Amino acid sequence: MAGNRADESRATVEDAIDVDDLETLTPSQSAYLHVNIGSMPANWGNFESMLGKLEEKNCKPDVIMICETWLTPKNCKSYNIPGYNLVEKHRTISRGGGVALYIKENLAHKERDDLSEFIEGEYESVFAEISNQNIIVGEVYRPPATSKTEFLAKHKEILEKITREGKRVVVGADQNIDLFKSAARKFIKLNAEHGMAQTVKQQATRVALTSRSKSSTLIDNIYVTTSGFPNATSHVLLNCDISDHYPVLLCHNVSRVS
Repeated sequence: MAGNRADESRATVEDAIDVDDLETLTPSQSAYLHVNIGSMPANWGNFESMLGKLEEKNCKPDVIMICETWLTPKNCKSYNIPGYNLVEKHRTISRGGGVALYIKENLAHKERDDLSEFIEGEYESVFAEISNQNIIVGEVYRPPATSKTEFLAKHKEILEKITREGKRVVVGADQNIDLFKSAARKFIKLNAEHGMAQTVKQQATRVALTSRSKSSTLIDNIYVTTSGFPNATSHVLLNCDISDHYPVLLCHNVSRVS
């Protein structure tokens, strides 16, 4: 769900930390970043500022996974990050939505169109494979107010394809299913049945304030194969002025990953 709404303001929760307070990564650590940017055209400056602060902490994620890019056929080549290659899918009929992967240019990769299911306004995803690391990476976005049943059916198809390959997997997602609620059980079970674990379990990733209420939901996450990242894996929610979603940063110890 996009940020920058007139009746909402961003809120800080104790679970999210400022980038300035992030511990500096060691040379043996690597990272993945998921961001619901709530429109690249509107929030690109703040996004670049966050990346600059992360780099000061020796954190330059291997892959940056983004949803709600709001890219179009006219501007889809306009948002580049030095040192990264872009793989993205955007809408061509309606505005909003869109998914993207920024992959470090020193990581050999190939686009996985066989996995990248993009049904505009319903199930939006993009996938790639990092060849020299035997990792499949992806970003999935389920727009709000769409069928959960159809989303789960399509997501199951994708997970079944991925599982058959036996590779390590990292998927960023805003599934617009609140994992705090019992209605999310089917989605959580589906991931578990395919060996995928959510890295954020007890923290709100979207905290929205209106003049009348406050809502805290867990709808953003990074999912990883449980067997692929067994050691020294941790996540951090970043408090930054991009959208009303907290970016999720996943760090792991490269030297200890099998």
